Amino acid sequence: MRSSQRFRRVERLKESSDFERIYRMGSIVQNEHLRLYVLDQEKDAPARLGLTVTKRLGKATVRNRLKRLLREWFRTRKEWFRGLDLVIQPKPAAAHLTPQALWESLERLAASLKLD
Repeated sequence: MRSSQRFRRVERLKESSDFERIYRMGSIVQNEHLRLYVLDQEKDAPARLGLTVTKRLGKATVRNRLKRLLREWFRTRKEWFRGLDLVIQPKPAAAHLTPQALWESLERLAASLKLD
C-alpha cells in the first residue's frame, strides 16, 4: 500500500473537543442510513475523519465491521475531502447493509456536499 493511501494518525479525529466543535459549528447531511457532519478547515489541511458508532447499532462485531467499512471508504477517497473534518454517524438501518450498499449511501451523501 502506498503511503498516500494509508489512514494516517493526522487524518483521525480523536479528541472529544474536536467532535463537539464539528457538531456545534459544522453542517449536516443525512439519509436513512447515515448522518454526516462536515466542518471546513484550512484548504491545505489533510481531511480528518471521526466515527460515532453507538451500541444501538448492535454488538461489538457489528459496530467494528461498520467502523472498518467506513474507514476504508474514507481512506480511498480522502483527497475529495481535503481541508474538511468529517464525522460519520451510522443509523441503526446501516447495520444491515452490504458493504456496497453502505458505500453507495456514503457516495450519495458526499455528492450532496457539492465539493469543489
